Amino acid sequence: MLLKDRIVAESTNLFVRNGVKSVRMDDIASRLGVSKRTIYELFGDRESLIVECVRHFYASQDEKHDRRVASARNVIEEFILLLEDWENMMMTNINFKSDLKRFYPAVFERVYSEIRQRGQERLKGSLKKGIDEGLFFPELNLDFTAVALMASINTIFASPSVYDEVHVSVSDAFKYITMCFFRGISTKEGIHIIDDTFRKHFPGGLFGQNKVRA
Repeated sequence: MLLKDRIVAESTNLFVRNGVKSVRMDDIASRLGVSKRTIYELFGDRESLIVECVRHFYASQDEKHDRRVASARNVIEEFILLLEDWENMMMTNINFKSDLKRFYPAVFERVYSEIRQRGQERLKGSLKKGIDEGLFFPELNLDFTAVALMASINTIFASPSVYDEVHVSVSDAFKYITMCFFRGISTKEGIHIIDDTFRKHFPGGLFGQNKVRA
């Protein structure tokens, strides 16, 4: 791995784990055994390094997604496999994004529009695949459906306390809302596959042993 790539990878880990504001350039240099001057020669300034780290963070998540769903038999199974990973990823995403927005708004504005667009395009590709497989309604508006799903997921993790009064965890709320969303855009065949695949991966049901109280 090239030195520049090593710096980006290790800096990303430090930023995600400790917070962007808390990590100093001295910390990065010490961790990698290089001089701070070397880092500045390669990236110019701290904000340029952070931009590269944000891009690396999301590219790494895309690679994890691809590996996770490599064995899936259809797009519905892909989504259900990702349900097991999305909760942790979304919490990390939101914390990382909030940190950037608060302390580095210029970097946030510069990078997140392209990240959001890339995420929407990937999701639209998956939705189109579901249509081609006969699992989602062919009349779907792909742009709207992708935006609506991403907004729904972001809301779940941005306001976790709203589920306390009904005694539902964020994890269960995430599964419930996501599954309802996909059932709502699915054909009869798609719904059958959703229900069978979900029972296979989550045998305890949507709320496990903690059913919603009346």
